[in-house]
Amino acid sequence: METPMINLTINDRPIEVPEGTTVLEAARKLGVTIPTLCHFEGLKPYGGCRPCLVEVTAGPRTLLTTACTYPVAEGITVKTDTEEVQEARQFVMDLLLSRCPDVPALQVMAQQLGLAEPTWPKGDSDCILCGKCVRMCHEVQHASAIAMMGRGAKREVLTPFGEFSATCRTCGACLFVCPTGHINDLATISGKTPQPRLSEFNAGLTTQGNIFKTYPQAVPK
Repeated sequence: METPMINLTINDRPIEVPEGTTVLEAARKLGVTIPTLCHFEGLKPYGGCRPCLVEVTAGPRTLLTTACTYPVAEGITVKTDTEEVQEARQFVMDLLLSRCPDVPALQVMAQQLGLAEPTWPKGDSDCILCGKCVRMCHEVQHASAIAMMGRGAKREVLTPFGEFSATCRTCGACLFVCPTGHINDLATISGKTPQPRLSEFNAGLTTQGNIFKTYPQAVPK
């Protein structure tokens, strides 16, 4: 069955996209830049970091929402550069930069949004809890070796019980998608040096000595 097409307007520019497209994806088709941190193509929309806030008008209702999670709908109007949007993004970035003041990627994005310094007390973390590493491990690698642990200010990305997970494939996918550089090696989130996981067959071979057998038919007479 052919996918229905949806008509909407982004910054006074009309566009037609397939049903199921997000506002972020539609905006990118028009070349409209919307800042993101937790979004990654191939992962399910999450909306955890929130710099992608936009203004959506659907009928009589106008609201601020995350572009990466909001699905397009017929006739909606999207604004990405209103004063309300800019103020909301600055507030979100203020919180993120306060938590992670020394992360270069956040510093650059903050400057682009017109924020020079955070107004809140500075923290010393370099993890914004965007969940991108956890989702990559679960959705793409199907390993689920890491997860969000704790609540509030104590929330962090960890392996079960802080020990190196037996399901970790040491693939480095979590490191690859991390937007802040928090995961600079796999030991960052476990405190343990990762060891390659061997299959049951290969693990058995590591305990065996070299095999040497002379075949009579190959020995010259």
